[in-house]
Amino acid sequence: MLGKVSTDGGGITPSPSQVLFTIDDKGLQPVDGIYSGTISPPNPGYICSFNIQWYRSATDLGGNGRVANINKDSGLYLNEDGSRWFVDVNNLANWAERPTPDKFQTAGMYALSIYAWNFEGQGQRKYFVEPDWDIKYLVNGNWIYEVTGENVEQNESRNTAYRLLATEIVFNTNVKTIGYLAFRYWNFQKVTFNDGLTDIGYYAFEMCKSLLEVLIPDSVQTIGGQAFGGCEAVKKLVIGAGVVNIGDGSLINLYNLKTLVFKCPPPVFGSNVFGNGGSGGTNPEAIYVPDVNAYKEAHQYFYFKDAIYPLTSYNP
Repeated sequence: MLGKVSTDGGGITPSPSQVLFTIDDKGLQPVDGIYSGTISPPNPGYICSFNIQWYRSATDLGGNGRVANINKDSGLYLNEDGSRWFVDVNNLANWAERPTPDKFQTAGMYALSIYAWNFEGQGQRKYFVEPDWDIKYLVNGNWIYEVTGENVEQNESRNTAYRLLATEIVFNTNVKTIGYLAFRYWNFQKVTFNDGLTDIGYYAFEMCKSLLEVLIPDSVQTIGGQAFGGCEAVKKLVIGAGVVNIGDGSLINLYNLKTLVFKCPPPVFGSNVFGNGGSGGTNPEAIYVPDVNAYKEAHQYFYFKDAIYPLTSYNP
């Protein structure tokens, strides 16, 4: 319901008289519908409550709103010595505000918080939890989350809103394909592909001129034509072990490429994959391949290269 844990939001710094509640990993992913955590120092007399709140992001705590709330003895319980707390989400009738699924649709970060009161003070600790997502992009220090399904296609409203503002993009584990023109002309500097991705479409990242590094996972089989053409700031490009087809012009005009790594046997190359081979083409300082002779036989681009080395000599 709450998605996966992203970062530990930290807690307030307690004074010696304050209580510090903790939420461990099991508490963050409730087992059999039970959240749990520890209390230090233990005290069975604590008056406490458990809250789930929404924030814009881990760095922007404005705009928060309480999603759910439950109080002691109404679904929040302490053990006999007051050293551990438990929250039951199996019986939502006990909750003052119920954590129903529809409350977790707003993109942002969710925080689990425990509050305790006694005559000496109070304490809390928050963990930020991501909503469900397939892709996320970093904009002005905040993550924007999007559910796309396993096929990520071009989206005009996404392009208009974030193409020039996003500095990083991450693909989640279930994404299989990145489609035609999906992120053409975007301005991000970093992209993280997921293991499980199989296809990068035509023009998918063409002319992403701020992108600095491309690491293609071993699960990818096809790189479409012009997929990374004109990504002129890229300095390192690693092509995974599963790639079998690289389309026309897909690696053209990577002017600043220093290191090109192929982990796969020679794939099927389309036409003009690397450009014209001159000053306007892709001319890395070093190329690493599993079999130098096989690559030189597979494509004339490699035949004329002096700086081509066995993959075993590559040091990431």
